[in-house]
Amino acid sequence: MAEHATLSASGSAKWLTCPASLAMESMGTLVDKGSEASREGTAAHFLASESLTHDISPMTYLGENIISDGESPATWAYAGDRRVDENLFEVTEEMIEAVEIYIEYIQAQQGINNFYETKVDYSHIAPGGFGTADALVETLRDDKGVLYVVDLKYGKGVRVDAFENSQGMLYAVGALNSLGFLLDNDIKEIVVVIVQPRLQHISEFQISVEDLNAWAEEEVRPKALVAHELLDFMCSARRISTVVNAGKAEIALEHFNPTTKGCRWCKAKPVCRAVASQGYEAAIEGFEPVANLADVVVKKENLVNVNALTNEEIAAVYGKIKVFKDWAAGLQDLITKKIGDGEYIPGYKLIPTEGNRAWSLDDAETIKALRTAGLQKKD
Repeated sequence: MAEHATLSASGSAKWLTCPASLAMESMGTLVDKGSEASREGTAAHFLASESLTHDISPMTYLGENIISDGESPATWAYAGDRRVDENLFEVTEEMIEAVEIYIEYIQAQQGINNFYETKVDYSHIAPGGFGTADALVETLRDDKGVLYVVDLKYGKGVRVDAFENSQGMLYAVGALNSLGFLLDNDIKEIVVVIVQPRLQHISEFQISVEDLNAWAEEEVRPKALVAHELLDFMCSARRISTVVNAGKAEIALEHFNPTTKGCRWCKAKPVCRAVASQGYEAAIEGFEPVANLADVVVKKENLVNVNALTNEEIAAVYGKIKVFKDWAAGLQDLITKKIGDGEYIPGYKLIPTEGNRAWSLDDAETIKALRTAGLQKKD
């Protein structure tokens, strides 16, 4: 079983923005193994690590299969290995091409010391905080020690930039804490790098160690402590319903901060009252958050008239609606899952659907094809 950090670097955009997110996720109702895309990404990381560690071209592994189930570390699949097909990923030319771009970037830095898939610990800043850095490369530039923190993003859905990227910066904090005694030089500069080969995107962000440490102390430490305290509080509660109705035991609204970036990967998003309230705020004039959202009546005359908004108001409303749309999509998946599991959702049920078939040709070509097939013009 793969080990997961309480305050993970990969989830830092979430808990640094919304301290209540981890506490909400601890409800445990939405835990899954991750998507096929995430499991394929883990397989690509494994291929890159194997190639770099053994100094072997990834092309050597063309056609081999990698087991990536989203729970355990990825491994090679051997003859006779009986695993679920959805967890088997073949090393294809596309995967190899992507990994080669990542490897070439690392090799171009001509590192003095290189570390691959290395666990780094930043628990001195964030309780229980650690992560696995894809690649750490120590170099010497102008007689100054520089550490490259390189993160491979195999996906091609969301473009990620290195600028002030909290995941990469936390890896850097952890690397200096965990591996400092293994480095040859006194590191003065950090370069956070995001490599997204399938989006043809490589992004770099340079920051001094002094500024990095200041960020860790002033930004991360206080927010991490709050997020950890809220998580401990929620884990001690028997049920989320008990907590939200317990008066003084309630998580304060100030700890919730729905944002597009912070909520994107939050597993609690579909049941988060703060996100739902934000959507209603954007849609309804004068809406005040209420205990039961079912009591809110959405009427046409109460909807915001976008034609009367200023540009500043349009931007504010649109920002909220983007979060609300993401939440709504997650809510649909949650309703489908609950009904599929036998739960009763008032007014909803699952109905089997059939895909519609349509002609891909224009009218003239369609008629010509039908006549060729033997139909009469009247038909």
